[in-house]
Amino acid sequence: MGVKLLSKSELSGLKAKAQERDIQEGVKIATRVDGLRELWSKTEQDFELYKTSTLAAIQDELQKATEEKENRRRITDIESRIRATIPGDSYEKSRIGGF
Repeated sequence: MGVKLLSKSELSGLKAKAQERDIQEGVKIATRVDGLRELWSKTEQDFELYKTSTLAAIQDELQKATEEKENRRRITDIESRIRATIPGDSYEKSRIGGF
């Protein structure tokens, strides 16, 4: 029993089928790569939007906190000036309605 050799047309047919499988596999891979590129692009855009909006929110909160701190400092300054103009403990009585 010997090994049967394939004819030239059979070899060509097998080679063509192998090439077709390779091409189909390449198309599948290229499609997946395109999908991943699109996902990457969308993810980058989403991250930029997140980063920008988060930074704006943080800056807004920081501005509000700074303004509140400044307002408290002004109130403390005004209270100190009032205290300086009222003799003795009259200021504390006036704050709690003791007059």
